[in-house]
Amino acid sequence: MNGSCPRAGRLGEYLATRTDPVTLKGFSGGTLTVVNALRRVGALPDGSKVILNSPVVSYPTARSVFPDVDYNQPRGDVFSLLAPSLNPFRFASGFLDLFCGFCVHRGNNL
Repeated sequence: MNGSCPRAGRLGEYLATRTDPVTLKGFSGGTLTVVNALRRVGALPDGSKVILNSPVVSYPTARSVFPDVDYNQPRGDVFSLLAPSLNPFRFASGFLDLFCGFCVHRGNNL
């Protein structure tokens, strides 16, 4: 996650030109693009929002690039296994999604 992804680079370049508030929303693997773009640009204009649904990055990582991040990792989402919290029950709940065909994960694409 060093910001070398071409999409993250282009998004970061675009965000660097913005002076008005923006809302960034990432789902699943797209959360990596959002986080890497934010690492590249540094800060967003005041009033901006970042929403991550079923992120593959941990909460501390997300907060390190945008302190007021809206982090939506529901219990039972398979990505609880990849972006674990300190709560062992939340981590273990990620296994449930494997047995229902990723139904919780797909349902979080709000």
